[in-house]
Amino acid sequence: MHIKKRPLVIFLSIVAISFIAGLLYMNKGVDPNYSISINGKNIVVSQDKWKFVEPFEPSLYSKNYSAINKRDGHEFEQMITVFLQKMTDDRKIGEKITNSEYIEAFVVHPNSVTVQIRIDKGDYWVMSRETFESKNNYPDQTDVSYSDLLLNFEDMQNRIDNTKYILNNEF
Repeated sequence: MHIKKRPLVIFLSIVAISFIAGLLYMNKGVDPNYSISINGKNIVVSQDKWKFVEPFEPSLYSKNYSAINKRDGHEFEQMITVFLQKMTDDRKIGEKITNSEYIEAFVVHPNSVTVQIRIDKGDYWVMSRETFESKNNYPDQTDVSYSDLLLNFEDMQNRIDNTKYILNNEF
């Protein structure tokens, strides 16, 4: 019986070594600002699409990225924050879209609306901030409900779906 366990031990050792070698190979040459490891999950942020934003003070709990290119209809580049901790209830603010997605919209600048989308990913969470150009001119500091956002801002459902796709697939 002792002899039969030896091939299994050798096989499992080879699998473990291959897995570790694969992780090291995948992270080889990746700027640490673009590599995020959370409880065994490794995320590599595309340097072709996102630039790391240096914080004013070093942060142990988040990393910020700005889109390299401003997309059509955006007032500014999209900002993404990856929070390296579980999402707490006090961060689950705004209107709930799904069990793990929350949205807030408000006016800060004339002829634009700022939309924040938060997605709870279990061990960490991500937040997108986008300011969209608008023909509507709401007063500053006006909160905009999700339904008003969809009704009054051109192509907003498509923009929200695009943002959710980015947050779910790139982060």
